[in-house]
Amino acid sequence: MKTGWMVLTGPAAAVEELRERLLLVADTYLSVSTPVQAALPRLLNLGRTIGDAIRQRTRANLEFLRKSAAAAPHLTLLSTGGGWNAVLRLPSFRTDAEWSASLLNETGVLAQPGYLYDFEGEAWLVLSLLSNDAVFEEGVLRLGAHVEEATRQAHV
Repeated sequence: MKTGWMVLTGPAAAVEELRERLLLVADTYLSVSTPVQAALPRLLNLGRTIGDAIRQRTRANLEFLRKSAAAAPHLTLLSTGGGWNAVLRLPSFRTDAEWSASLLNETGVLAQPGYLYDFEGEAWLVLSLLSNDAVFEEGVLRLGAHVEEATRQAHV
């Protein structure tokens, strides 16, 4: 199912011309199916409910991550501007790919290496804030313990 909408603003004459052209394109190529049209009011209401649940979960997970990173000397949480990912900086004696692989293989924690998001330098990990709260918290605790132990061993 797909549907879409947009808001047009600007000078009235330009908006009207654009609206007419968009109507032609939409009618010709982007028609919305009858089931989607019939379901749209319910889908929009569900979208609000789902959006609220996502916002609540990502806020709770981000707050847990902030507290955990503040208590872990070798984790730095980058400032977030929204969205459902968080970025951590780890000690650079390993690459972000090495950190990601060791976390998965040794602790079962999945974190994306920063190079997948075009982060330069080492070592960045990207975490999804969408995970179930309990799963996320356990993963963050394992991640923190793993980084601290690896850092201790690297400096022995």
